Amino acid sequence: MQVRILYVPGCPNFGPARDLVQHAARTLGVDISVEETAVTGGDVQGFAGSPTILVEGCDVAPTVGGHSAPSCRLYENKENRGLPALSSVLNALSRHKDPGTCK
Repeated sequence: MQVRILYVPGCPNFGPARDLVQHAARTLGVDISVEETAVTGGDVQGFAGSPTILVEGCDVAPTVGGHSAPSCRLYENKENRGLPALSSVLNALSRHKDPGTCK
């Protein structure tokens, strides 16, 4: 399964986002391939702020719109607003065991 993490260089939440994805994959027992993409300018498809986690091209915590300039992203996660909730990542990985369209 393909996971892509889009981030702004220097983002303090990039490492924790990568750890969160690895933890979720281990929890579910799924094999993933992680691609890390630094966003330094311009419009990157799927980028909604740093960090953005895409599973098979689908955002784990979809929002309305995106960002054309590199910026931080805030999530509706009470424990850490700089990361999506673990449940969001687990749900995304579970949905995409059989790749399809974003749901």
